[in-house]
Amino acid sequence: MDKIASTLFGKTRQAVLAWLMQSPGEKYYVRELARLTGISPGTVKYELDNLAEADLVTRVKDGNRVVYQANTYSPVHEELRSIVSKTSGIPLAIGKVLNRFGKKIERAFIYGSMAKGTNQSRSDVDLLVVGEVPFATLVSSLAPLERAIRREINVRLIARQEFAEKLRKRDRFLSGLMKGPLIPVIGEAR
Repeated sequence: MDKIASTLFGKTRQAVLAWLMQSPGEKYYVRELARLTGISPGTVKYELDNLAEADLVTRVKDGNRVVYQANTYSPVHEELRSIVSKTSGIPLAIGKVLNRFGKKIERAFIYGSMAKGTNQSRSDVDLLVVGEVPFATLVSSLAPLERAIRREINVRLIARQEFAEKLRKRDRFLSGLMKGPLIPVIGEAR
């Protein structure tokens, strides 16, 4: 996924869009986005101005300062949000954390409101992980990311054998989940 994002967008645009698109209703100051992305305020402002000129973000005066947010009325907003969420947003960040576990994780995917595209700025992230990792270790490794993205990550961990067994037996929860929209983080979702 990282290759797709870097082909479509430069590093700064990826970082800025990731924050704006994961929370379309949230407003950000330039310095706030610079702090969140680790990119200089001048570079972030340049990118925001370009995105505003393309009508992908809105720029609104808030007293002496200017705030930016995703333009949800842009004709390409939903498509752009979908591309960003799949390539350079939260899924990519979660994948970087989970990749530390190597082959202990067979697959992981996001489901729920984020996968459906109905998440709000404070929606949690529903994550299913199939593998052999201690639950407490998994949750604690995701904690710094939760603080960074300002969202709770609800982890559901299932051992490989249990996952296969539940699929075979057509477990109600798992069957419903697998029929719905999923964003792959590690491996194939289906």
